Amino acid sequence: MEKKAEKAASAGAVRRYPRYFRYLRELLMNGVLRVSSSELASRLSVTPSQVRSDLNRFAGAGIQGYGYQVKPLYTELSRKLGAGDKRSAVILGGNRFVAEELAGKLEGRGVFVRHHFSSDATEEEAPFSLPFSVLKETLAEERCDLALLLSLPDTLTPEDLVAAGIRGIWNLTQTDLVLPIPVINLPVGDVVMRLCYEIRCWEGKA
Repeated sequence: MEKKAEKAASAGAVRRYPRYFRYLRELLMNGVLRVSSSELASRLSVTPSQVRSDLNRFAGAGIQGYGYQVKPLYTELSRKLGAGDKRSAVILGGNRFVAEELAGKLEGRGVFVRHHFSSDATEEEAPFSLPFSVLKETLAEERCDLALLLSLPDTLTPEDLVAAGIRGIWNLTQTDLVLPIPVINLPVGDVVMRLCYEIRCWEGKA
């Protein structure tokens, strides 16, 4: 019998899954074996029914009166999120110190950063930091899945990244990208403005 295709998760659930992942990992590290939908809901600022809706597709789904088994739920969520896919990445723009900080955070999620490309990379910083002028050549030799885009020189375009085999882009620039690969447009300026708006709401000024 042909296997029935799994219904895609909602966009809201997909945005919440990394937060579930982070919290479940914290519980595992603290030796917690079971968690209730109410506890998860409180941590994520959603309702228990929303938690149950988000997680009902996973192994280790909750049992009424028992809650969720943390380890199998974490394992299945990790698999769905691709935490074990051993993805590789490059960071474009910024300086070496920013790139190294980002690299550490990505590697904590199973993504290995191969190189950082910038306009002012020096020979002493190679092979981690390299000039933009060798980006195409380097990506032709080394397969990379993700690009974290802080900036690009005028000599390169986002389409060049797609042509070089990049499969997904986290775009932190102020220009939204629409490409034939997955792109998350998350400019720092937008995040700051949202935070300022939230402060106005909290102050009763919005």
